Amino acid sequence: GVNNKTAALKVTNPGYPGAPSSIKITKSSEGAHLSWEPPHCPAGNILEYSVCLAVRKSNTNAPTTDGSKTNTPANVAFFRVYCGPANQAVVLNSSLSAAHIDTTSKPAIIFRIAAKK
Repeated sequence: GVNNKTAALKVTNPGYPGAPSSIKITKSSEGAHLSWEPPHCPAGNILEYSVCLAVRKSNTNAPTTDGSKTNTPANVAFFRVYCGPANQAVVLNSSLSAAHIDTTSKPAIIFRIAAKK
C-alpha cells in the first residue's frame, strides 16, 4: 500500500528573514528598553532592524506610517522609533506619550519589530 506521511510546513516569503524572537520589554527612567533575538531563519545576513510604535492618529506630531496594512483600529498608525543594526532599542518617554493603548485584553502598548537583510 501507499505510505502517507503528513508534514507541517510554515510558508514564508523566499529571501525574507523570519521574525525576531524572544522579545523582552522593560521600563526604565528613559522609556521602554526592547531587546530581541535574531530570526531563527535569517535567510542571509541581517543588515538592520526596525521598531515601530502604534500611536493615536490624532497626534499630529507623529511621523507618517510605514504604509503596511494591519488589523489595528482605524485611529491607529505606526511610526518608526528605531532603525539600526543592534538587536535592542530604547523608546523614549517622549515617544511613548503618544502611544496607542490597546485595551483588548489588558492595557498594552503595541510595537512591531522587523528584520531586514
